[in-house]
Amino acid sequence: MRNTLLLAALVLVSQTAVADEPNMVQLAGTPEQIGAIWGQRNKEIIRRDLEAGYLNRAAAAGVSRETLIERSAASVEIMRRIALHWLQKARAVARAADVPEDLYFAFLDGAVRDRFLHEEPEECTSYAVSRDHARDGAILFHKTRDNRDVPQA
Repeated sequence: MRNTLLLAALVLVSQTAVADEPNMVQLAGTPEQIGAIWGQRNKEIIRRDLEAGYLNRAAAAGVSRETLIERSAASVEIMRRIALHWLQKARAVARAADVPEDLYFAFLDGAVRDRFLHEEPEECTSYAVSRDHARDGAILFHKTRDNRDVPQA
């Protein structure tokens, strides 16, 4: 009973606007709940960006929808293995925004740095070290954008 009440409270909180900011919403709950809220609140923007900023640009460059999905397969597999909650949230966003899940996954993988436009996309080098394997319980994360000549952090 206690778990049911807690879940019900999370659902109610997650769908409630922040009191002082009516245009803001508090995201809380499962990845599916958060994704559904995000997808509902941003449906038009997601659909516009997916179509105009991704699919139309890909088509103009001669890149098919099938190729976009193929190019994102490695990223989706990595998420499936180490960050399943990202996929769960993304599925819920896609459903709420009424866009195809596989294209939304591809969009998330390739749109930010135009990776989808290149047959052999330029990559970044990233690694993380958990507290269990780092000195003094630190979390280490490193990301180098190999596709840009910029200072790295």
